[in-house]
Amino acid sequence: CSSPITAIGTTKVSLVTTLPPPSFVVVTLADSSVHCLSREGLKEIASSSLSRGWGLGEPSAKYSRQSVTISHVDLSWLGFAMMGVDTDGSVYLYRLLPDGGPSITLNYACTMLEYCLVTGFDWLDLLLCL
Repeated sequence: CSSPITAIGTTKVSLVTTLPPPSFVVVTLADSSVHCLSREGLKEIASSSLSRGWGLGEPSAKYSRQSVTISHVDLSWLGFAMMGVDTDGSVYLYRLLPDGGPSITLNYACTMLEYCLVTGFDWLDLLLCL
């Protein structure tokens, strides 16, 4: 990719016993694209572009922005949410799923809620994925 990197974020906590544990590296580029990579091998899991239209069935020109440059990106402590801020001060929130599926399992959600109760971590990012 010829576009320069503007921000990088990684997951902070991994509580899954699978090997390798699911962890992400989120890279934003100057062409307003966001790439989610697996930390193990840096394979691309998902990508999105902030210049694309957001609404289904709506004209893309209605929601598109010409020059969006993400300046800061961070993942929540549990790794379920990613927040980015562009150079204009707009905030973007993405939902991330740790196992790569369409939703998290009930057992994993219960384990994470128990972990939040014991450690005092904020559980709001977990609720974004339920």
